[in-house]
Amino acid sequence: MEHEEEYKIPAASIGDIDLDAIAKSNLDMAKEIARIDELMNQGKESKEEFLDLCRLLFEAGSVEDSEYLLRRNLEYYNGESLYAKLFGTKKHDEYSDAIAMLESQFETKLALVEETDYLISKFHSNGSSLKDDRFHMLSYPCEIIIEYAKKDIIEADIGYREPFQETCDPQDYLLLSFINETWGLNAEA
Repeated sequence: MEHEEEYKIPAASIGDIDLDAIAKSNLDMAKEIARIDELMNQGKESKEEFLDLCRLLFEAGSVEDSEYLLRRNLEYYNGESLYAKLFGTKKHDEYSDAIAMLESQFETKLALVEETDYLISKFHSNGSSLKDDRFHMLSYPCEIIIEYAKKDIIEADIGYREPFQETCDPQDYLLLSFINETWGLNAEA
C-alpha cells in the first residue's frame, strides 16, 4: 500500500484525460504528463515540454485531446511540425470544406480579411441572393468569423458590416455550426 501511494497520479487532469488509466498501462508516461501539467498550471512549462506533453498524450491514446490542445496553442508553441507529423491535414481540410460549403449553401462569396489564428479567419461577404428568413442577415454585407476553436465543431459568427440597410438591426447576430457537412443554426445561439 505504501508503495502504491508513492506513485499515485494527482487527481487533477488535463481536460478529460484520465491519468489513472494511462498509469495502468505506462506509469512513467503518466508521471511525465502529470509533471508537465503541473508546470502548465503554474505557467512554467517550456515550449519543448508542452510539445512533449502533446506527443505523450497522442502516444497514450488521447489522440483527440492531444490534437485539440496542440491546435489551440499551435502558433505560441511553434508546434506546426509536430502537428503535421501527428495529425496531418484532416482538420485543415474539414475547415476548408466548411468555408466552401458556407459559400455554396448560402450562395455568397467570402473574401478573406485576416487569419487571426490557426483555423480561425475573418471574412467579408457582400450579401447573398438566397432568401431564407432564418438566415436573412446573410442577404446583407456581413463580417463572418469562421473558427475551429472547439474540439469537433466549426462555427461561423456573423454580424453586419456597415453601412446598415434600413431593414437591418445593428444588434442582429447569427451563430452557425457546421455539422454533418452542412451549416445550421447553433443550438446555443
